[in-house]
Amino acid sequence: MERLEILAEAPLAHPEAIYQALAKLAPWERLATREDLEGLKATVATKVGLEELKATMAAEEDLEKLGQEVDAQLRFLLGWARLGLSGAS
Repeated sequence: MERLEILAEAPLAHPEAIYQALAKLAPWERLATREDLEGLKATVATKVGLEELKATMAAEEDLEKLGQEVDAQLRFLLGWARLGLSGAS
C-alpha cells in the first residue's frame, strides 16, 4: 500500500459511506443523517430566535393596560349609546 493517506481522506470526503456501513452493521439503530440534523436545526428554537420572540411579545402589564383602555372606551361608547336611546324616546 503506497498511499495510506487515501484511507484517511476517503471517510472525510464521503461520510455517507460510513453511515451506510454502520446502518448495515446495526440496522436496528437509527443513525442521524446530515439531513436529519439540518431538519432538527430548522425546527429547534435558537437563542437568537428566542430573544427575537421575547422582543416582539407583549408583556403581561402591556396586555393589562390595553384591556383597561378597551374597557374604558367601551364604557364611554355605551354611555353615549344610552344617551342616544334615552334622548330618542
